[in-house]
Amino acid sequence: MTNLSIKYLFISVALFLGLSEIAIAQFGSFAERKKFNIESDSVNGASDLINFPVLVNVTLPSGDVENANGFDIAFTATDGTTQLDHDLESYDSGTGELVAWVRFPSLSATTDTQFYIYYGDSGITTDQSTSDTWNSDYQLVMHMDGGATEDDATSNANDGTENGTGGIPTTAGIIGDGRDFERGDSDFISVPDDNSLDITDEITISLWYNPESTNAPDMVTKGTNTSYEATIRGGPRMQFKKEGGSNLTASTSFNLATSTWYYLTYVQSTSGRTIYQNGVQVNSDLNSTAFSTNGDALQISRSGDAADGIIDEVRISDVDRSADWIATEYSNQLNPSTFIT
Repeated sequence: MTNLSIKYLFISVALFLGLSEIAIAQFGSFAERKKFNIESDSVNGASDLINFPVLVNVTLPSGDVENANGFDIAFTATDGTTQLDHDLESYDSGTGELVAWVRFPSLSATTDTQFYIYYGDSGITTDQSTSDTWNSDYQLVMHMDGGATEDDATSNANDGTENGTGGIPTTAGIIGDGRDFERGDSDFISVPDDNSLDITDEITISLWYNPESTNAPDMVTKGTNTSYEATIRGGPRMQFKKEGGSNLTASTSFNLATSTWYYLTYVQSTSGRTIYQNGVQVNSDLNSTAFSTNGDALQISRSGDAADGIIDEVRISDVDRSADWIATEYSNQLNPSTFIT
């Protein structure tokens, strides 16, 4: 065989392998796809995180996405065919910026996790988001992206209604949009009572907050002084209350400054309570006494102790999230561009 023949043989094999990879791994009728990577170093701890919703905030070639709302965007595992559940928060057809939450069945702490984003299918004209992105541990997930009704992304449909003088404006949040609460207007969001919110033991409440003053608001409460209360008190600093008392409070070294984003997480497990600020534990105790149930609405901010600042991404789970889970959430949501490459 001549050198020229060998050259053409290698070229033919390379082309065949390249075309075969696309043909074998092609998902749906999408015209384009891009591969992304989550480094294992970005996942805290030594154990995999199961059913972890990852914030995917990337920029796609806007001319290749057919639907102006980004409805023709899908996600698959590294095999290119196993679809991953996603919740589309926003897509900017002008810039190509995508904000979505993608549930990974297992996010490895030891091996990089690769996945594909597919896009470019003119036949898809409806939102492909699914509440399955948020498994049954999640009782409420609000992206705080505006409207008289704030939608719950879980299957529980714990939608909230804005209250206060003149509504609660939408503004730039830490993840897409957020809601700008004014204490002077007694702004709050009210969520009707539901069995899914009557949590008595294990719970995790998390949110992003950017205070505009040093006031001490209630952040997420089930009733008034009758169940679980994720609050901010004198300092101001985090405080986890139970039945109006039994306060677990952060030290003064963790006082909140104005015009600064904070990731606040309140956890109760079977062994006690822990509060985290920006993914780091700031206090804990051994109080695992059950919360009482009530027929009261859940409030984000509260009419009597309203927030004064921007709130984003409010979540309630009926499990106690681990320190590794919370630290990974913080890293992912604070710097999504470095969490995913």
